[in-house]
Amino acid sequence: MSGSVNFSVTKKYDCDVLVTGGGVAGLSAAVCAAREGAKVILCERDGCLGGTATVGLVGPFMSSYDPEGKEQVLKGFMDEFIRRMEKKGGAIHPSDCPGGNSYSAYRIRGHIGVTPFDPECFKETAEEFCEEAGVKVLYHMLFCGCDCKNGTIRSAYFMTKNGVYEIAAKTYVDATGDADVAESAGAPLLYGDENGRTQVASIFFLIDGVDRDKVTAFEAKHPENTDQRGRYLEDVVEEYRKAGKFPCGRSRVSAFEALNGIWRVNMTQYDGEAFLVDPEDVTKAEMACRKQIRPLMEFLRENVPGFENIRLLQSANSLGIRESHRIVGDYTLTMDDMAAGRSFEDGICTVGSAVDFHSSSKADGSYDGAYGLCGKKSAQIPYRSLIPQKVENLLAAGRCLSADQMAHSAVRVMPPCFAMGQAAGVAAAMAAEGQCGVRDIDVTELRKKLISGDVILETSGS
Repeated sequence: MSGSVNFSVTKKYDCDVLVTGGGVAGLSAAVCAAREGAKVILCERDGCLGGTATVGLVGPFMSSYDPEGKEQVLKGFMDEFIRRMEKKGGAIHPSDCPGGNSYSAYRIRGHIGVTPFDPECFKETAEEFCEEAGVKVLYHMLFCGCDCKNGTIRSAYFMTKNGVYEIAAKTYVDATGDADVAESAGAPLLYGDENGRTQVASIFFLIDGVDRDKVTAFEAKHPENTDQRGRYLEDVVEEYRKAGKFPCGRSRVSAFEALNGIWRVNMTQYDGEAFLVDPEDVTKAEMACRKQIRPLMEFLRENVPGFENIRLLQSANSLGIRESHRIVGDYTLTMDDMAAGRSFEDGICTVGSAVDFHSSSKADGSYDGAYGLCGKKSAQIPYRSLIPQKVENLLAAGRCLSADQMAHSAVRVMPPCFAMGQAAGVAAAMAAEGQCGVRDIDVTELRKKLISGDVILETSGS
């Protein structure tokens, strides 16, 4: 018996804007481009939109407020999306999450104005917005390369159960998180630090059976838990680690109340070496993190007041990857920019996010990471940080933007990714309409359009 593999194209599409990746950045880009009148196709490898917010069970949306937690600086499409989920009972608006309570894991710094949400409500709401805007959504589309000539992408290719699909567009948005499209188009990329080390990856899991009143009463007796690091039971974690009973390099308890009695636990961690775009390494990391869940459940039951009767509901279907490839853009956002609260002439959103850097445990078992406010003022992400070098008709939105590693750790979270997606979508539509490269659009006009879309570019702290 013999056979052959046929990679010929079985179906072709044409559009103005092709968005690859249906996480929060890709969703925003697709809807906002379509609202500008562009014909948009959104391709997603899974069977729903949301990415880490749904398939990855990551939540809540982190802070959309300024560093001091006084002013909401991230609005736009994200806020519209949250408001609709809120009307369905599927989210709590960040203005109702002041920090220091169960929804923020009892922390304050960097945790004022988070957004608890229901992943199922997210999926439903995302598809509603796409349908209303006229976005053509294609699920189960695995990006496998693009045809690029002289810095211009002419078409993109996707592997499907029905063979290879080809999609030609005028402008492309890479919202894959891993800069897959940018890499295929020949754009220069960075991976991790100068030694190729990235932030560690994790798997979220969901539990119920928490006695919130008991947890809150315990927290009220331990105000130190709400400080910059959230030093929640670190001494007990260390005791367990020394006894060989704590399964990973995390140093503290991290559990957020979601909705309907469900809590999200963010405590697994893969401490091994991994190239996080290699399926073999990602598989190892996923399996290792899932093995940690049972001992972590036992630890929580034995040590956290109010967690005595918890039950495991579900682990995420995919690894939560904080960092992999980043583009080398026309501008690289730096930690100095974030610390200074810098504004840019081509600023496309304002962020007050804290540094949230997760690295593997040291040899002595201690946690080697960083967490804290970047500065006293909110900073902006410039449009140039979304433009990959050496490609004319591509924008990158989300965690594959051009940023140094520490700045990236602050802006990789979902609220800034929503905002980057909105800017990329509007800009991509403008480039498609003007039949020009993404560098050639009128950035002043882009900023006007973003402001009319409720994007905050000027704040009281600016």
